[in-house]
Amino acid sequence: MAKCNPSEPQRGIDAKVSELRQLLMTAKDLDEVSEYFHNVLVADESFMVSGARASNPRLLMALQAVLETVAPGGQLGTPFMIRLEHHSFCHGYSTWGRGHAVFFYFEQLDLGFCSYARSLSSAEVSFLRFSLTSGAGAGTWANASGQRGNA
Repeated sequence: MAKCNPSEPQRGIDAKVSELRQLLMTAKDLDEVSEYFHNVLVADESFMVSGARASNPRLLMALQAVLETVAPGGQLGTPFMIRLEHHSFCHGYSTWGRGHAVFFYFEQLDLGFCSYARSLSSAEVSFLRFSLTSGAGAGTWANASGQRGNA
């Protein structure tokens, strides 16, 4: 049986997702992670069409816990989530209260990222790196670290 070689766009996506994974694990400035995700991956049309709609209830529970730390009292809207099976990687968008959250998550690392802005015109954006680890209390799923910055 012949081995299937990935297409050129797929190899490019593979490299970009790998770079994002490394950046998420090592970056001290989370703004770098956000910029790479938006300026390199989201800007690549082949990335934007390379996944399939998905749901991940565990990720959504963690996302709620993470967002609660930066904007207490919000409620997660209906999320739009895409999963790239080959990378065990999800990314998406949702509202939180009146604000907006963009997120992604590497399943094998159990590590994710979220950016949150109180409005689309807000210059202040919160960046959060989180891990989906079961906490001591029921319903506690996320350990988060983050920073605020100006968009």
